[in-house]
Amino acid sequence: MKSINLVAVFVSVLFSVQSFSHQDDARILLRKPLLLFDDGEAGRLVWLGDYAVRANFGSYFATDEFHSWRFGVGFDKGLLAFSNSAVWRFGLNLDTIADSDNSIGFRIGQTHYEVFSAMEFKVDDSVAYVGYRHRCRHAADKTDARIIMKTGPEIGFNGLHHAGPFDILWSTSALYYLYGQNDDLGHQHRMNVSTSLQAELALGDGIDLFSSAGLSAFWITRGDSKYYDLFSPFWDTTFSFSPGASLGMNMRGKRGELKAYLAYSSVLDPGFRSHAKHTHMISLNGELWY
Repeated sequence: MKSINLVAVFVSVLFSVQSFSHQDDARILLRKPLLLFDDGEAGRLVWLGDYAVRANFGSYFATDEFHSWRFGVGFDKGLLAFSNSAVWRFGLNLDTIADSDNSIGFRIGQTHYEVFSAMEFKVDDSVAYVGYRHRCRHAADKTDARIIMKTGPEIGFNGLHHAGPFDILWSTSALYYLYGQNDDLGHQHRMNVSTSLQAELALGDGIDLFSSAGLSAFWITRGDSKYYDLFSPFWDTTFSFSPGASLGMNMRGKRGELKAYLAYSSVLDPGFRSHAKHTHMISLNGELWY
């Protein structure tokens, strides 16, 4: 099983779209869909095109004892632009959760890793994509968090619509897990369908207000091993939903953006307990994009 795990990670690195998503179940921050299309030119192939990076920090003030702080970094790169109509992209994310259970009130309890790569196809101001995503959670600093890993192909659409003074962004995707790991045998994710909507209002001088909401639906089963794949036996099928929302301000520079926002997020299985528990969180966050 360990060899299968390593192969899954390797394949996701080579063949897997828009990363820049935290490990919450529902996406609550969206960016313009054509983020990495600036280098494309009609009739040309462009290698190693545009890029984007992020750094974030947040403080939880309404949640359980395992969540006090969050911080992370991310990187997204256009590997190959096919004319100005398609981009092959690659992304990495690292997010970390910390609690207050030590002398300085900051103990790293869990790390989240994500590898995501895909082909993106331009559709007016929007994109359709097909790719591969690998996500995993690991314990840190002697905590007892479970390893939770999910990996598989994903298809989706990231849209943009102009409605008067508002920019409306939306994202919808379906992800089928080919392989996973979870010690809670009664809570193994098989498929995830997610949709998010974000409205932005420009106030002038590079300042926007934004509000978003998202919802993820999960197909969850019980298995007979902590490792499971496409052909593993399962039973006790259930469907669960996990929402999220945000409200904040965006300050734009010539290239970069600084976001400050209040967020409600939820995770069906954070992995800190021996069994899954749907956890709801409210946090105050800052995020820098460049």
